[in-house]
Amino acid sequence: TPLLTPASVLEETPLVSIPTPDLRTQATITNTDGGGLWLRDAPYGNGLVLLPEGSPVIVQGGLLEVDGLMWQSVADPDGRVGWVAADFLTYR
Repeated sequence: TPLLTPASVLEETPLVSIPTPDLRTQATITNTDGGGLWLRDAPYGNGLVLLPEGSPVIVQGGLLEVDGLMWQSVADPDGRVGWVAADFLTYR
């Protein structure tokens, strides 16, 4: 049998693409019945700013489930980064 070196193992191992979120993905605050959505410092955390319905946000990473609710890390138009409930986002 041939001797396997780390380099030969890497040459024989197929690369697998792992999907990562597109950090340029935009979303819009929707379905709040006009009440807006709090940008929070953490899921279920303190409110930083109330984002009006229709506000654009930039997705900052993947979704996180906390106590049965999905949260999305986003940046608002002023560059503040925080978390919002993903149920109230429409992704573009």
